Amino acid sequence: MTKKHSLRLITFSLLSCLTIFSQIVWSGGTATTFRVSKDFKSLIIQGERPEIVACMTATSRYVKKSMDYKELRWLDSTSLSAIFNENENNGQLTRLISLQAQALLNTSNVFDSWTPVVIRCKQVDEGYPEVNLNVIGSSK
Repeated sequence: MTKKHSLRLITFSLLSCLTIFSQIVWSGGTATTFRVSKDFKSLIIQGERPEIVACMTATSRYVKKSMDYKELRWLDSTSLSAIFNENENNGQLTRLISLQAQALLNTSNVFDSWTPVVIRCKQVDEGYPEVNLNVIGSSK
């Protein structure tokens, strides 16, 4: 094994340990909102595109302030299945990000169930993402 190969293996091992450690720290007996924060940290460690993380962060804040939703949870595949589109028009950069997650609706039902939702974020010139969240199969 070459020295260069050994260094890569050590670096990979350290990053893996850091990821596992952060998951343990962030998941131990905490509320769901902290589990979401762990996902952001994992995405950053994995080198995920910052636009996707910005959309996820903006969506979490949106749900906390919304009267329509109680809670949001991300799927394991959320960042992998994200659809990202970027275009420039008249010198203005616009990013459109589409994600899927699950939400608890703020209803008076006795039994709450997780409902699939689609999230669309629009980010113009590195500004704060504008969030649009819809229940899948609903025109709301």
